Amino acid sequence: MRFAEENPLALGQWEVDFAVPGEQSTLTISLAAIFGGERFAAEEAAKRAKQAAEDGEPVENKLPPRAIQNGLEVLAALREGMDEEHGRQLGNLMDMVLKDPTKLHEITRSTAKTFFDRTLPGEVTRKRYTLEGNIFAAVSMSVQQRLGEKIIYTAEDGELRHAVLLKNNKLPKLMKQLDQAISERTVAAPNDRVVLRGVMDLFNATVDYAEAMANAGRQGEQAAKQEERYGAAYSQTFRAAQARYAASAAEPRREMIQALGRIAFYEEPDRERSRLTAALQRLAAGPAFETWAKRLAEGITRAAKVPAAISVGPNPFDGPGEPVVRLTEASHGGIEVGGFDQKRLSRLSKGVAADRQGAVLLPSNTGDILVLTHGKGDLPVSGTDINWRVKLGTMKVPAGVIAGHLDDDASWEQLVAHAEKHEKGFTLHGPMRALFEEAQAVASEVKKDVALQLENGISDSPAPNTHSPAMAGV
Repeated sequence: MRFAEENPLALGQWEVDFAVPGEQSTLTISLAAIFGGERFAAEEAAKRAKQAAEDGEPVENKLPPRAIQNGLEVLAALREGMDEEHGRQLGNLMDMVLKDPTKLHEITRSTAKTFFDRTLPGEVTRKRYTLEGNIFAAVSMSVQQRLGEKIIYTAEDGELRHAVLLKNNKLPKLMKQLDQAISERTVAAPNDRVVLRGVMDLFNATVDYAEAMANAGRQGEQAAKQEERYGAAYSQTFRAAQARYAASAAEPRREMIQALGRIAFYEEPDRERSRLTAALQRLAAGPAFETWAKRLAEGITRAAKVPAAISVGPNPFDGPGEPVVRLTEASHGGIEVGGFDQKRLSRLSKGVAADRQGAVLLPSNTGDILVLTHGKGDLPVSGTDINWRVKLGTMKVPAGVIAGHLDDDASWEQLVAHAEKHEKGFTLHGPMRALFEEAQAVASEVKKDVALQLENGISDSPAPNTHSPAMAGV
């Protein structure tokens, strides 16, 4: 403990160092912050008592002030050096503090020594996050938002790197902001029917595969419970169902691999694309596929705050609002795709109709829905014979718009022709953007593997040209 001798009554000048097992340095907190937390707790308790006396309803808890954050910082440091069981117990107590900040001092007084004694002996490996890349932007951001401090560290390869070391208590907020920014980001897509349909096919196949494997997982879980309680003879029905669901995943798996091939290598020359597609199929036959499938499913659920859509022209989702089709993460890694909300689809159609040049494509559990605009008296020639309608469900489509289910090559050609006619580009939103980017990541992995194979004198045989129109619908 230290204090300023010339002004010993200033609590802010008194500094208390907390030695936490495994930390590189002590955590320093002023007495002003500590007593400020006590005062805050007393004020909150008095407020509750007064409010309860007046109308019987307690006042809403405030978010922890800096004094409460100091206490949580000490607890977070303690938690990292514990075994899994005690770390989980302390995490539950920290959650309790966040819900009711007045309990912080009660919890730390009664448990600090206990948890301090439960820290693991020897070296403790800690995980930290940094901001790197544009170090000037990283430092500027960290100063403005007090995210952390500038450091120089040595990487595994011996390279000295400049970075901003993030504070643990700032990480959740930063990750939330980052997730939101990534979710709202869009990417341009080529005016290529095969690639665009590949993205939509990859979405549908990933959802189907995730659902089949989730169902298999649920049945396996039930079988395990039956075996534990009554023996293997009583789990046969669940095991049989588990096997059926696992077998049903074979078709969407095949579709996912084909869609990845159409998206990942669309810019490559025909011969190189065939060779890379063969390499992708070889890797997909091994453990790589499950890694890809998990990443694809996680990409969909992470980006589900933004509508899964492919659009032409201006962004139809600029304003806030609920998605037309809901995507939710189900148990055991499943993904649920809802039906389209007719009121929201109607509002979206009206917004698209105002442009008379745009379009938007959405997945739903009833099929892929396309809303396509047209000028006055300029209804597409094929508008009457590829499932276009002026009414979808009970929703009457606004003037200047036709809508329908995109389910064949002709309707995809119509969509691409519409974009080319009006010189508009395609944009991928939310999960569609995530899938397109993940396909590019898979492409990089395949190319690295092919380069390694060539170094060892091994070459993949060319695969069928799945980018050609004749194979696009396979």
